[in-house]
Amino acid sequence: MEKSGKEKLLKEIFGRRLLLLVNDSELDRSIFRDLLGQEFEVEEASSCREALSFLEGLEQEVALVILEIRMLKADGFRILERLRPPSRERTLPVLLLWDGTDVSALNQAYQMGVTDSVRRPFEGCVVRNRIENILALCETAPERRAKGPVRFLLPSRRKTEVSAASDRTLRLLEHEREKNRFFSALSREVQFEYIIAQDKAIFSEWGAEHLGIPKVIFHPLHSRELHKVLGRKNMLEFSREVSSTHPGEPYLEQKYLLSIDGRPRWYKMIAQVLWGLEEPPARTGIIGKFVDIHEDEVKMNSLENMASHDALTGLLNPRAVREKIPAVLEQGQGKTYALVLFDLDDFKIANDRFGHLFGDQVLQNTAKKLSASIRSSDLAARVGGDEFLVFMEYTRNIQAQIRRIFQALTQDFQGFSVSLSMGVALWPENGKNYNELFHCADQALYASKNQGKGTVSFYDASMRSTLSVLSPIESQDPN
Repeated sequence: MEKSGKEKLLKEIFGRRLLLLVNDSELDRSIFRDLLGQEFEVEEASSCREALSFLEGLEQEVALVILEIRMLKADGFRILERLRPPSRERTLPVLLLWDGTDVSALNQAYQMGVTDSVRRPFEGCVVRNRIENILALCETAPERRAKGPVRFLLPSRRKTEVSAASDRTLRLLEHEREKNRFFSALSREVQFEYIIAQDKAIFSEWGAEHLGIPKVIFHPLHSRELHKVLGRKNMLEFSREVSSTHPGEPYLEQKYLLSIDGRPRWYKMIAQVLWGLEEPPARTGIIGKFVDIHEDEVKMNSLENMASHDALTGLLNPRAVREKIPAVLEQGQGKTYALVLFDLDDFKIANDRFGHLFGDQVLQNTAKKLSASIRSSDLAARVGGDEFLVFMEYTRNIQAQIRRIFQALTQDFQGFSVSLSMGVALWPENGKNYNELFHCADQALYASKNQGKGTVSFYDASMRSTLSVLSPIESQDPN
């Protein structure tokens, strides 16, 4: 690059100092030119090579280098190596722009002589004052004596108005908006921004149309439009998660079941909380997006359901119930539970007389009636050919609870009289863990069959030496 002399002339006539801005984003360079152009002469370099080439010709005229941390990932450290002594006669100050994530690169940059850094999002007055203070510290002794004592320029003593955006910046911003709209529609992402000071949420054009909500929503936490899509409970949960963030951990990720055109659909929310530059830092806003993961989530839920449920009846399988019950007991201090085992009396007759297809229908009908007679918090499983398990919490009259289930299951099915035998064990008095409870309920089931079938037995100490129904074949998992 040839030395034009423009910067030197401006410096002599107007006292403007030359800044070298090294950034590979044209939009960033344009914004910084708008921000600093009234007070400084700004020269742009879009690559480290271009910056080094410029410094070869105008190094003595440059007052400060503004370097984007992303450039360090390429060959930006070459610039820092080039600028620090003894490779040059004077110390050329460097202001590093960074986003608060790459701490290791920032530390290395400081070790290599970076003077200061400024973190995104940038405040115009803060950037200008950082530059002025750096230059005041780094001027040579003769220049310093000529100007008198160093005066650090604080924000309150500087003009804080931001220069109007140039046509170039506006064009680049519009280009970014068009690009974001295109990629948002292409990727089916719902992008959003929330500005805390204005209590305002802004959604991408495609996202707002997709969700059926306004593009701009004030007071979003109380918005009925958002409640219909996100759910008030989800929004309150998200608000609590935002409150728990801090500058070192500003990221959030959560799955939500949204209502799209009145139909539930799974989305993953990814967001970053933004923080101001004051001390202590305060939250200024949130940026994020909702990504459609419905097909993957449905597929995953289907695979998990297949792995944990009996294929014929849809109830839990033995492996799943063995995992779930201990987890419930671990959290159940102060509560009481019942583990119930039952099987169908004379089920072999149904298979032999009417065929295995009919026998499968009997099992399916039993599972359906069982699911209808218990609560959603109770667990029901098929643990053998015609053997079933129920695990439930109870508070007072467990006998009445068991009797109601027993009566719901003992009904005719297409001419076949469904009869069953049932054994019940109680926690914590009959067993301290799942295995003990299962064995006690199994012995109680054997006692019921010994009494002539069609009965219910609660475990007691007299059954301790009796045989069991299921324990010898526990390992024969039907799934």
